[in-house]
Amino acid sequence: MDTELSFFQKLRNKLSVHRENNPGIFVFIFIIVINIAMIAFSSGLLLLLPENAGRTFPEMMRFAFTLMVNPSGRYQYSDYPISLIITTVVVLLGMISLTGGTVGFVTNIITNVLVKSASSHRKLRLKKHIVILNYNHKVPSIIYDYCFDDMKNTYIVILSNKDENEVRHQIDNLFRAHQANKKFKNIIIRKGSPFSQLDLDRIGLKDARTILLMKSDSEENETVQNNTKNSEFNVFKLFMFVNSYLGKNVTENMPCVIPEVSDKQSEKLIREYPFTAGNYCFPVNINELLGKIMAVTAVMPSLCDVLLHLIGFEGVEFYLKDIPESLSIADELKLQDSAMPILDIENKRLYISENETLIKNYVKQ
Repeated sequence: MDTELSFFQKLRNKLSVHRENNPGIFVFIFIIVINIAMIAFSSGLLLLLPENAGRTFPEMMRFAFTLMVNPSGRYQYSDYPISLIITTVVVLLGMISLTGGTVGFVTNIITNVLVKSASSHRKLRLKKHIVILNYNHKVPSIIYDYCFDDMKNTYIVILSNKDENEVRHQIDNLFRAHQANKKFKNIIIRKGSPFSQLDLDRIGLKDARTILLMKSDSEENETVQNNTKNSEFNVFKLFMFVNSYLGKNVTENMPCVIPEVSDKQSEKLIREYPFTAGNYCFPVNINELLGKIMAVTAVMPSLCDVLLHLIGFEGVEFYLKDIPESLSIADELKLQDSAMPILDIENKRLYISENETLIKNYVKQ
């Protein structure tokens, strides 16, 4: 599965995130662009005047700005009827675009449009981002691990019924604690239902590279207090819903789906379920994984650094690539100099490498 972002994809992701989280900046930029466009249009009109024959466009821009800001300024008016009409139009354009009251009025209109658009949750234009469905106390730590290696090019969308400000506050607190007050900015938090097809459309689920299916906070508390299986069943229901949603439009680069499970029965149920939305579904028992890590480090404390390097997204990562034709893992081990093939998963081969581009494509002769 290709996880590399092109320059234009990175730029589009950045703009999408900043537009979602900072609509005021886009209002300011839009006002500046409108004013520049009006001055340029006015300059073109002034070039049509007979008395301005032979003058350059930059000169006309200066004259246009003078007329728009101060109609009684130094610009020399003419008795030609067309000159009177055009200069009047330029003055009116200046009154519309540069008058403080008009700018405030237009700014207020655009701000209201953006706020309403944000509240209606317009569709995101993101590619190869990470989607987290539901929210619990584990999510900030998972986000931190994802961003450990490449914070600038990691884009995350959270969809849950949790309050957006509360979620962002918890994530920012974690980053401040570990990154010397540095905030993670490439994140969009939306309040909605993971079981809503409309909400999934709006967060660009089909264009994601990884989808995490988490338990909600209420389900976590329910499991701790009542020891029920409802939370596991809800994750399985969400898994089936996402599988059905993605299966309607199967593409070459399908997202990797990672459901959170807490017992062997739920893990077995998901592994045996016919996953039609691609070949990438890996249920993870987070509690069991943490228990094993704690047990190993308690017996052998010196392994802490090794485990941190293995699971902390620092240095090397795992990548899935197509299996080279007629080339076994043993044969490829002798050929790869910057990557290591580990195992084959159906029609894909798992590699360890510092960067996906270092994995060379070989064909056995």
